[in-house]
Amino acid sequence: MGIINVLDKQTANLIAAGEVVERPSSAIKEMLENCADAGATTITVEIKNGGTTYIRVTDDGCGMIRDDVPKCIMRHATSKIRTESDLEAIGTFGFRGEALAAISSVAKVRILTKSDQEQAGTLFECNFGEQVLLEDAGCPKGTTITVENIFENVPARRKFLKKDSTEALSVGATCEKFALSRPDIALTFISDNNIKMQTPGDGDLKSAVYACLGREFASMLFPVDYTLDNIRIHGFIAKPEFSRPNRNMQNFFVNNRYIRSRTMMAALEEGFRGFCPTGKFPACVLFCDIDLRLVDINVHPAKLEIKFSDERRVFDSIYFSVKNALSTAVRFSGFTEDDSPAFPEVNKQDTNEVKADVNSDIKIKVSSSEERKESKSNLKPVVTKKTEADIRTETANKAPEKTLDFLNDVYDIPQKQKLSAIDNSTVNKSQQEKTKHDESENPSSFQQSITPIKQEEIISSKQLSKPIYIGEAFDTYIVCQHRQSLYIIDKHAAHERIIYEKLKSNDYENGSQYLLEPLSVILTPKEAQAAIDNKKYFEKIGFEYDDFGMNTVIIRSLPTPIAQQDAADVFTFLTGKLAEGNTRSAGEIFDRALFTAACRAAIKGKDKYTDMDNKYIIEEIFSNEAVLYCPHGRPVIYELTKQKLDKIFDRL
Repeated sequence: MGIINVLDKQTANLIAAGEVVERPSSAIKEMLENCADAGATTITVEIKNGGTTYIRVTDDGCGMIRDDVPKCIMRHATSKIRTESDLEAIGTFGFRGEALAAISSVAKVRILTKSDQEQAGTLFECNFGEQVLLEDAGCPKGTTITVENIFENVPARRKFLKKDSTEALSVGATCEKFALSRPDIALTFISDNNIKMQTPGDGDLKSAVYACLGREFASMLFPVDYTLDNIRIHGFIAKPEFSRPNRNMQNFFVNNRYIRSRTMMAALEEGFRGFCPTGKFPACVLFCDIDLRLVDINVHPAKLEIKFSDERRVFDSIYFSVKNALSTAVRFSGFTEDDSPAFPEVNKQDTNEVKADVNSDIKIKVSSSEERKESKSNLKPVVTKKTEADIRTETANKAPEKTLDFLNDVYDIPQKQKLSAIDNSTVNKSQQEKTKHDESENPSSFQQSITPIKQEEIISSKQLSKPIYIGEAFDTYIVCQHRQSLYIIDKHAAHERIIYEKLKSNDYENGSQYLLEPLSVILTPKEAQAAIDNKKYFEKIGFEYDDFGMNTVIIRSLPTPIAQQDAADVFTFLTGKLAEGNTRSAGEIFDRALFTAACRAAIKGKDKYTDMDNKYIIEEIFSNEAVLYCPHGRPVIYELTKQKLDKIFDRL
């Protein structure tokens, strides 16, 4: 007897359903696409318990006649195509005839539908692919499909469903992508009797963006409309200052179908090169209208990936459309103050020049763009830099006692050997009296009579307990001396490790820093839910925040090691990592994400920082043995001993 078995119809349907319907959101995506193909202008999606127990999708489309209703749950039954030639240019969302067949094989389905061709509607019910009812019913034009207890007959699949809130979030994201792809359809999403999203359906893409992604995101957009080689790119790109630490806000549509495309991502990011900081990604809602014969959408079970016959043409179209939009935004003078882009402006005459006192050579220039930027962020007050002459004058006028006390503190000299300007035990009293006499008779000769005392004559290297800061090389490396060694420190790697150690230790000195003005952060639906579900992990490191609705959180306090200007970036990155999820626990994902979060908050190589910042890093390194490698394993400090130097210069 042979060992190859022909599977029965039910088992084959369950296997096929697993490819098309992975979770409730997959079923809703297929039903939404059927609604759009039916010509609907209004759609309502309602779920309970994340869609695991109840789903209802209602539309006002063309409906179905009674004879077609039982056929719609059969595999490969479709009204979209008839012959194989139709596959060459597919203009509808659905075409395989597998969606309702897959859904009905793993759930209890009820269909209530009516077309213009019939006086009465049709009620159809089936349980796990088996018809149980077909009768006339009164209903308006359109179709309502109810799905209950999805995967009830497939325990192997049901046990892999996530918790209800996560499944509801996935459904919301699916509705969001569909609403953006079809701004001409009014979509309402209801979860557990609460309206989560509602679009006007007025055909205006910006209205759909406002309803789905929020007011702040909608206010940060530049329009895009560009055609190259019969490929039209249109939609919106976000201003560079809205760049995010992940790609979750990149939305691409090909012929109104939401897709994921590495080609389109690469073209967008290449177009933004020079405008976005390193490690940040632009946001967009971009549509690509292309000849149907130049794309193949039948390459992915969920139709989320497609193939282009000429990827280079698509890349160039998006690249040049983005470049054109950004350059137009720079040149265009019709923006209001709130909407104007913060791009570098060339040869702009500054009309807001404020001059200081007449006797001062200092001039303060404040451009209109700088004023707006300072009004929207909490910047540190501007400190006027002193000239070398000013510094020399102040140093000369300092009291000797203060200068010597400072040396005592820096080098931690023992009490017996501390220097004092009052009790100079090393100087003969008669010599002091002679010096005073010479000064009174000939003041000009006083400076010449003092013999400079070299540092090494006062303090030996063995007495040093703290490193001596020497300077900074290439705006990247800190150089210092400690005892008989010279140390070179990678300031970014060191600062990254310092921040990481303070974040993961729950008892860092100052805890949280509360903000005078709460910080608003826009997230994707998945990121917002991740922030709500994992609040305890954020509070553990010092973040305090509230859910503001519309995928927005209000941050009220930050971890002390994180600067305010980095807070939104770090917070978004952490929520993005939690939203991605994997087989690890949320706590483990969060701990791993802290590595990169610390990197984003750390000072960067090539950035200029004050000597005080560099000295702080040195102090932390020599007081904390953990700061030897960055969280990613790169070395922080390199030691060059005096013996090595002597050997290099043949002094041994």
